[in-house]
Order: sequence, then structure tokens, then C-alpha cells
Amino acid sequence: MTPAQIFSAKNASGIRAVLRDLAQGWSMRAVWRTFAWDEIQSRYRRSALGLAWIVLSYLMFAGGIALFFGGLANSEGFGYFHYIAVGYPVFTLLVGNLSEGCWVFRGASSWIQSSSMPYSVYVFKGVARSAFPFAIQITAAVVVLLLTGWRPTLPVILLCVPALLLILATAIPLQLCLGFLGARYRDLQHLIASVQRLLIFITPVIWIYEDTSGLRRALAIFNPLTHYLEVFRAPMLGRVPPLESMVIAPALTVLTWLLALFVAARMRKNLPFWI
Repeated sequence: MTPAQIFSAKNASGIRAVLRDLAQGWSMRAVWRTFAWDEIQSRYRRSALGLAWIVLSYLMFAGGIALFFGGLANSEGFGYFHYIAVGYPVFTLLVGNLSEGCWVFRGASSWIQSSSMPYSVYVFKGVARSAFPFAIQITAAVVVLLLTGWRPTLPVILLCVPALLLILATAIPLQLCLGFLGARYRDLQHLIASVQRLLIFITPVIWIYEDTSGLRRALAIFNPLTHYLEVFRAPMLGRVPPLESMVIAPALTVLTWLLALFVAARMRKNLPFWI
């Protein structure tokens, strides 16, 4: 497809136009992967340790939380540390997609107004930009877990693969939806930033999901991040994910896609005027 044809398609509306945009953006994988990796490197380009800061900040958080709160958890040995070490990278990935989504189009305003690339290129770039640090952190987590006595439990750990694919499959429509809404309603970014400060407390990252009851348990159940976190973390720690999470997480993914397609179909035509 020529640039003129792509530009014309960007001005179209409707779900079919959104799906065509997503297909075109996915076909440009080399472009958005390169953009995402370059932006991540630029954050650490003039620092002495570079990308090693991603691992160091992760280890400082996981080690610090395990040191100060490990005595309050009902676990033995390195159990609580393993819980934090696996849960925090997933939580960072989930929250990162919220913040990236609000800024995904506004941050690329000059590109959108001057180029003919599909809008979904910026969405895929945003998802990749969240996924790259996660890949580095979870690799560090596996190394640290192995050094502290953790061993993978087969075949349960294989459930991590569809769980990660489910998280990424949700990140795409989530950023697409938030991207359009964030471009139209600027207060959304501030709202998401305020909510993010609470998510660390109502998501079972630093406290153990199975050991809670009452209000905190209810808040965790109604928190979508809990279920995406559990479907990945539980298999890593040798457990089958809770049935409620295995049902709720895929259902939320389908609902997110339906909402994103509806929002994108209604709002994509006016995006250049909002940014």
C-alpha cells in the first residue's frame, strides 16, 4: 500500500478501518521494534551503567521489600522473596501499559501529523517499550530465583506462556483505547497517574493474595491487575492459577478488545485535531 493510500485509510472510520490499521501496523514490526528499543536506550544513554539500571532498580525493590516485610508474611525460607521477585516485573508491565497508553498518541504527535504510518504502529511501539524492560527484569528474576533454591515445576510452569501472551494481547487494545481517550480528554493522564499510586497497595504484589480476607480480598478480586498477575505468577511458583483468575482474565481481554474497537472506530478520524 502506498503512503497516499495509508493516509486515506487513516481518515476512515469504522471497525473495519481499525482492523485494517492494526494489520498494517503489525506488518511494520521492524519499525516499531526499532523505535521502542531506541527510546529505551535513550533513557540510559549518558548514564554509566546504562540498561543495567533496569536490573539494579528491580533488585533493590524486590530485595528491600523482602527484607522489611518478609517477617510479616506467612512463608518460609525464600518464599516471600520469590513471590515479590516474580510479581513485581509483571506488575510493572501491567502498570506501564496504563501510563504508556495515555501518552501513546500525544507523545507521537509530530509523527502522526507529518507521516502516513498507521496509528497502530505507535500502539505496538508502546507495548514493546513496556515489554522490553519486563523481559530484562524477568530474566534477572529467574537467575536470582535459581540462586536461591527455586526450581521450575513441570508442566505447571508452561502455563506462564499463554499467561504472558494474554497480558500482551490485552496491552494492545488497552493502549489503543487509552491513546484515543487520552488525546481527547487530557485529564485522563492525571487520573491514571493518581490511580497508579493506589494500585501497588490494592494489587497483591507486596502482600500475599491467598493469606488475605475481608475488604482487601474484595478489592483484589475487583482489581483486574490481580488476575493478570496471578495467571503468570502462580505457575512460576509451582501452583495452578486460581480458577477465578483463569476465567476473569480472558473475559477482561475480550471486553477490552470490544471497547477498544468501539472507541477507535468512533474517535480515530479526529485524532490529528486533538494532538
